[in-house]
Amino acid sequence: MLVAPGALADVADATRPAGVRVEWSLFWPKTYIKSLAGCRVRVRGGEPLTIIGDPQPYASAPTRWNRPSEAGRTDG
Repeated sequence: MLVAPGALADVADATRPAGVRVEWSLFWPKTYIKSLAGCRVRVRGGEPLTIIGDPQPYASAPTRWNRPSEAGRTDG
């Protein structure tokens, strides 16, 4: 998976509904076909974070990375 800090969108406040704070954007390879809904991931050895929502793959992507997702933790 490719990892980038922060939210996928360029937003000033990367807080989502239900108090989830986006900490990482993750990009999954086309070969990963399992559902990501509710999955927990550990990024760069940090605390486990929850994948937000149910990320779906792009219909067609020119690279091998076709499923963007966000991971974060719940505040509160």
